[in-house]
Amino acid sequence: MIHPFFRNVARSRKVFILLIAGLFPLYLASVYIPLLIFGQETVIQFQFPLHTGMDTIDMSWSIFERMTLFYTTSTIAFLVLYSAVLIWIIAEMFRNIVVPLSNKWLSVIVTITAYMLSSLVPGWSETEHLIWLDTGLRAYCIFVFPVVIGIIGALQRRRVNQG
Repeated sequence: MIHPFFRNVARSRKVFILLIAGLFPLYLASVYIPLLIFGQETVIQFQFPLHTGMDTIDMSWSIFERMTLFYTTSTIAFLVLYSAVLIWIIAEMFRNIVVPLSNKWLSVIVTITAYMLSSLVPGWSETEHLIWLDTGLRAYCIFVFPVVIGIIGALQRRRVNQG
């Protein structure tokens, strides 16, 4: 199912590596901007250190006066895009595995279900608790799935080479 989207794998890999190399300084900046402004002891106590760091920068240049506005707008645009892709992936999984409905209706059902479940979370501390609860599952997916897929690929390669 993924193969038609990546016909030229070598070119896709080069583009992916270039994107990672371009985004890596931004990841470093998101960590080191708060550290350089406040120091390690203060940053540990903040809930959102990058956002606090961006709010404390006071520049009188006209292009930088709206920096937090650009940051907020781009973050919201990214979250909307990420949510849309996630809803589409979940609807596709349900359509292929469980429910033979159209993707449009499954997307609506997934969106309404996600909204109702997110409305049940009363505050940020509960959200942090839920994130801590699924950290083990995330670590499992990050470490175990690639190893299992690598083993399956090695076994397939050995079968093809033998037969």
